[in-house]
Amino acid sequence: AYRRTSELAPADIEPHLMLAQIYSVTGRWESAIGEYETVRKLDPAYPGIDLLVASATIEGGRLDEAEMKVKELLAAQPGNPSVLFYAARLAALRKDTAGAETLLERALEKAPDSVDLRWERLRLYEETQRWPLAVEEIHKILLLSPSHEGARAKLWRWIWSMRDWSKAESILLSLSSATPDEPYFHL
Repeated sequence: AYRRTSELAPADIEPHLMLAQIYSVTGRWESAIGEYETVRKLDPAYPGIDLLVASATIEGGRLDEAEMKVKELLAAQPGNPSVLFYAARLAALRKDTAGAETLLERALEKAPDSVDLRWERLRLYEETQRWPLAVEEIHKILLLSPSHEGARAKLWRWIWSMRDWSKAESILLSLSSATPDEPYFHL
């Protein structure tokens, strides 16, 4: 329906945005990039379009192109947590773990309650097998978002694989007291 709408009204931005989002969710990055580029041509000042293009080029594996876009965004918005997130994501894909961590730290200074930033940092800790830091990050994510399914699943996998019952008990007690109405951690 969105494709047909974009054909009938090619100057309408919304169908292109919806198509880009559908393509992104389904991992069709080239198509997503094309739709985002169409939006940028229709309205170069559309809010966040440069960041959307950068994120799609990163996820689509066009890292050299993404790097140019991210550098432009960082020059224009050096303290924007979303820009820092994608710069960190790009650094991680380039195997620059230290650079990615530095960028995530800068982003977390601006947005300390961002679950997305913390999830990316958790991913880095897991990738580098720094399990104590990973567990602490899971804990922080669950304090911010107790119903975060991914963090819950990682917490349980950690508890059962590491068998560190005292650490697990400490984390679960902390989460239980922080979210008294959430039965999951009590259970």
